[in-house]
Amino acid sequence: MSNIAIKASNIGKLYQIGGSTVRYQTLRDNLASLLRLRASSKESETSDGMDNSIWAVRDVSFDVYRGEVVGLIGRNGAGKSTLLKMLARITEPTKGRAEIFGRVGCLLEVGTGFHQELTGRENIFFNGSVLGLKYNEIKRKFDEIVDFAGVEQFLDTPVKRYSSGMQVRLAFAVAAHLDPEILLVDEVLAVGDIAFQQKCLNRVGEIAKSGRTVIVVSHNMTSIARFCSRVFLLDRGCLKYDGDVKTGIGKYVGSTKKNSEFKNLKKELAALPQDPDFELLNVIVIQEGSPSRRFMSNKPISVTIEYRVRRQVTGLRVGFDLKRSDTGITAFRSFHDDTDTEIVATQPGHYVSETQIPAELLAEKDYFIDISVLIYNIRWVIHEQIVYPFSVIPSNRHSNLYADKKYPGTVMPLMKWNTCRAD
Repeated sequence: MSNIAIKASNIGKLYQIGGSTVRYQTLRDNLASLLRLRASSKESETSDGMDNSIWAVRDVSFDVYRGEVVGLIGRNGAGKSTLLKMLARITEPTKGRAEIFGRVGCLLEVGTGFHQELTGRENIFFNGSVLGLKYNEIKRKFDEIVDFAGVEQFLDTPVKRYSSGMQVRLAFAVAAHLDPEILLVDEVLAVGDIAFQQKCLNRVGEIAKSGRTVIVVSHNMTSIARFCSRVFLLDRGCLKYDGDVKTGIGKYVGSTKKNSEFKNLKKELAALPQDPDFELLNVIVIQEGSPSRRFMSNKPISVTIEYRVRRQVTGLRVGFDLKRSDTGITAFRSFHDDTDTEIVATQPGHYVSETQIPAELLAEKDYFIDISVLIYNIRWVIHEQIVYPFSVIPSNRHSNLYADKKYPGTVMPLMKWNTCRAD
C-alpha cells in the first residue's frame, strides 16, 4: 500500500472575471460557455490567456504522506481556499488532477457539506454516510459530536436556521469526530467564538498526534509552528515553497515584508470581509514621525489603528499581537481597553486608537504586528488577517566591552542594576 495520502499533479483553477450579465441562459449558451472556457484554458497553459481570466491556482504539484500535518500559508488571495476546495472535490480543477487516498473530512466555508433543509441531527448522519460510515458507526459517535458542537437544543431544527457560528461548530464537530483519515481545514474557524476556536485547535492537535493526515489553512503562525511538520507557501496561485515549518514561516513573513508597501496595506484592508459592526480603515506604524520597516531599538514605536464602528457594540477590543517572524511565537498582546475598569458600549462613529511600544524593550530581531479586533466573549472580528512586518536594528544601547553580546529571547529590556558590596 502506498504511503501517499494526497497527490496533486499540475493542478490549476482558471476563473473568468467580468463575464456575461445575461441572467438566463439556454442549454446552447451553457455549452458555448463551456467550450470557451476549455479553449481559453488550453491557451493559458502557454500564456496568461485572455484579459478577463485569472488563475487562482496554477501548476501546483505535491505529495502529502500519511500522518503528515501540513500548514497551507500565504497572503489573502494567494489561492489557499481554492486549492483546498479542489482537494476536497468541491471545485473541479481546470487542469491537472488531485488524487485522494483515504476517507476525507473537511471544514471549508460555512455551510459546505450541509443540506440546508435537513436538521442538525439528519446532517450528522448524512455527512457520516457520505464518508462511507455505517449507521451504527455514526450512532456511536453521535453524542460526542453533539457535546463538542454544543447545539443539542437545536438538533431537530433545519440547518438553514442556524447562525454561521452554529453551523461552523457542528461542521467542525462532524468533520473531526467521524474518524476521517484525511482532514482538510480552512480558516473558517474565525467565524466561531473564541473559546470554541481554542477547542478546535486542541482537537486538531489530537488528530495530528493520532497519525492522521491534516492540511490546515491558517494565518496563525503560532498554530502552524505548534502543529505542523511541513509548510506549503502559496503566492498568487503558485507553490513558492514546500518544506520545513521554520523556513516556510520565515519566507512567508519575508515576502509579506517585501510586498506590503503602504499602498498595498490599503488593498488588504479593502479585501477584508464586510462586518456589520466594524470597519478597519488604516494601520500606521512610525518612529519619530516617519513610517518605516526598520526601527531603532532605543526609541519608542508608535502604532495607530483607525476604524469605524457601524453600530453600538459592547465589549469591543482593538489591538494587536506582536510576534517573532522566525517562529510566529507571540511576544505580547495589547488591547486599547487593557486599563479599563469596566466593559463599556462603543457608540457608532469614527475612531483612532494609538499606543507606543516602549523604547529599550525589543531585541534586535524581525517581528510582525498582527491586528486583532474582537467583541469580548462573542467572536473575533479581525484576527491573523492584517500583518505589518518590521525589523528592530541595533542602537549600541548595550556595552561594547564584550564581543559576544548576542542576547537570546524575544525582548531585551535595558534594565538598571544596582550593585554594592555586602561584606
